[in-house]
Order: sequence, then C-alpha cells, then structure tokens
Amino acid sequence: MANEPQMPVIISGTHTGEPIGELEGPDGQIISVWSTNPVDLAYAMTQAIGPIPSPPSLGLGGQVDQIYPTDPFSSTPPQIIYDPAGDVINQQLMEGFKAQVSAWNTRAQAIQAAIQTIIQSQKAAEGKK
Repeated sequence: MANEPQMPVIISGTHTGEPIGELEGPDGQIISVWSTNPVDLAYAMTQAIGPIPSPPSLGLGGQVDQIYPTDPFSSTPPQIIYDPAGDVINQQLMEGFKAQVSAWNTRAQAIQAAIQTIIQSQKAAEGKK
C-alpha cells in the first residue's frame, strides 16, 4: 500500500471549512463536494461520472464480390458472393459500445444517488444547528 500513487483530489465549488462529501472519479481520483449549490453539484457530478463513451468507427460492412467465368464465351452468369466479415466486426464493435454506455449509465445513476445522499445529510446537519 505504501507504494501506491496518491490519487489527486479535485475540488468542486467554493471551498471553505470541510467538504460536505466526496465522490470517486472514473480513474479513482477523489472529488470533494463543498456546497449544495446546484452549479457546484453539477460540476462535481460531471467530474465524477467521467466522459461520455465515444461511438466506435464502423467500417463499410460486408462485401459483395462478383466472380466472372474464366471462359469469355461462356453463357454462365457471374457468381455473386457475400462476405459478412465487415458486418460481424461492426456488430462486435457496437456490442462493446453498448456495454460501455450501459456501464456509464450505471455509474451516472450511482453518482446521482451519492449526490442525493450528500444533499440529504447536509440538510439534516443544517437542521440540527
């Protein structure tokens, strides 16, 4: 544990006193929440959720090949062959992208729940004063 690098702390909002909560960023960094101001909370939330996954670069898909008879005087029509390899690759890329988006959505919902917990605990703390 002593050899682990220290993760940076990202400060969101006007910081006075102690933070009212902390969130974990997408790369393990700590995002300190200092106020319940909606702008500060939105900033902390976007920092904690991380960037939206980028869609993959898709290829052109499958390929249609025509094979002509070798005999120029043949009356046989050309054969048409479809190679689905490009479509299969595109489908695999899209499945990976769907998994990334699903994970991002799950993380966003967890961060939203954490923000709501921070707000509720702050309201409870202010009510006791």
